[in-house]
Amino acid sequence: MDQEFKQLLDFLTNDELLTREEVADQIFHKAPNTVDKILLKRGFPYLTVGSRKMYSRHAVVKWIADNLEYNK
Repeated sequence: MDQEFKQLLDFLTNDELLTREEVADQIFHKAPNTVDKILLKRGFPYLTVGSRKMYSRHAVVKWIADNLEYNK
């Protein structure tokens, strides 16, 4: 098995898919309408399950870490 695929499989196996409401509540601790602007940003991770967008908890946390901005 390809190492990159194995890492992805491990990542997804130990992950949880969240709804928009769950991302807003559990990760941002805000109302869904408040975080919609973030969820719609270019590059924000999601996958479509049926007709719904679902969000990988790990991918969202990684995206936040990768997109932090610091004052200079």
